[in-house]
Amino acid sequence: MKHFQVLSILSFIIITVSSMTISPHGGYLFIDEGTDFYIECIGYNPKWITAKRLTSDTARISTQLIQPNRKSILTIQGMDISLTGPYLCQTNQSVSTIILHLTKRKLDLTKQIRFMGTNTNQTVVYGNDIRLNCFAQYYSEKAMDSPYLPKILWFFERRQLNNNEDKYIIGIDSLIIRNFNYYDQGVYYCRAFITLKNKFLSKIYPIIVQLQNGYISNYTCPMDQIWNEDYSQCSSPMSMYSFFFN
Repeated sequence: MKHFQVLSILSFIIITVSSMTISPHGGYLFIDEGTDFYIECIGYNPKWITAKRLTSDTARISTQLIQPNRKSILTIQGMDISLTGPYLCQTNQSVSTIILHLTKRKLDLTKQIRFMGTNTNQTVVYGNDIRLNCFAQYYSEKAMDSPYLPKILWFFERRQLNNNEDKYIIGIDSLIIRNFNYYDQGVYYCRAFITLKNKFLSKIYPIIVQLQNGYISNYTCPMDQIWNEDYSQCSSPMSMYSFFFN
């Protein structure tokens, strides 16, 4: 009994600490077999730590800093049983854990939420608007219940997004991000859910969005240089002048 209590406390600590730095959340996460997934490690000097058995599989597991000293994204391609297990997010403040599992497969594909025709990796020009689509349906063994449209919620950096005409416009199956900038880069999570008589079903779909010309640094240009038109790099005013008048 005492051993069980210790394990319960340890599990609670892991999940609680993880929730501070891992997006969509820490603790346990179930992913469909064969799908791609993105997980964020957020904090100062973020770094993903993976098991030695996974470090050689760079074609299917990779990490990317999209905001220096703040956000690192773990990319998993073609999820399968070999990629399950714990992944650690390390920052200057803490080490957090997320444990990946495969979603239980159902041969008849019933009683589950499925996402269709959604692009998981998108780019956008600095300052433009972008529309993210999330098409989800629920399939049941009862013909009259299938297909059924689940409700959709959007999350970014662990916070739920709400309608805000200046920044976010949320539709039935879409999210429009206005005036996309450096700090908008990252993974947007579409959470589809339905409530049945005696069951709650939910599934998360990740969409990573980055600036088209790579990330725009949040650092200022040197004193003798200025940003170019799309803020992708610094250059001298004279070279900019030559570009427009040649």
